[in-house]
Amino acid sequence: MSQQKMEQPHYQQKLPYDLKRANKEVYLVVRFRRESLEKIRTSCCKQIKVIEGYHGRVLGLSDDVKVYEDTASRWPSDRAMMLLQFDTEREAQLWLDSDNKFKNKDFPNPSDTLEIFRIPTRYIVQQEKDYLTICMEEMANIKDPRAMNEDYINPVAKCMDTFGVAHGCCFAPEGATGVRSSYLKKDSLIVLHRLKSKEHFENLYYSKPLEDLKKKKQTLCDSNVVVFQLNPDLKKSYAS
Repeated sequence: MSQQKMEQPHYQQKLPYDLKRANKEVYLVVRFRRESLEKIRTSCCKQIKVIEGYHGRVLGLSDDVKVYEDTASRWPSDRAMMLLQFDTEREAQLWLDSDNKFKNKDFPNPSDTLEIFRIPTRYIVQQEKDYLTICMEEMANIKDPRAMNEDYINPVAKCMDTFGVAHGCCFAPEGATGVRSSYLKKDSLIVLHRLKSKEHFENLYYSKPLEDLKKKKQTLCDSNVVVFQLNPDLKKSYAS
């Protein structure tokens, strides 16, 4: 792969939400088996004050995960997600180092498949409660970074603008940082977008302009596109 880096596109028009440029904030993205949701939720509830002490917060849990593309790596069908935000990478790591659950390879179950990766934020949506649907896009094995920028990343950003998508809230051209058993491929481009709902995403995803861009993307890289709806209410039980 060429050394040329992916470049994040700028917002092109007035948007239906307010953004602020991130300072040093990071997301921790956690993927785990859906059957472990209640254990994860309970642990977070017990840890909430500790997480806040490290200037972090749980943005939400999701048992509503849908895979739209998985040519970069196979995405198991039984996965749930959690998203946390910390003010700095250091504070995120300090919390993980202090926590006796999430750093334990046997949590939530012995020899578990829980995975964590860290990704820097670029923009923070001020109307956060209205944008709880996360689209996570991984682009791996990029054949031509220049063409990727010119033929997919820039035009898809313009397309997302027209649909009111908060695109590129996270944009990591060097890939995310694996913290625990991360499934992400090295040097993948990882991008997180925020939307109002899964319907909002599908209006974009199945639109004619994006259909053409998706076909172009298939010639330039392998990709995973996963969408999940965050529930910020940690009081909601997932016990069956």
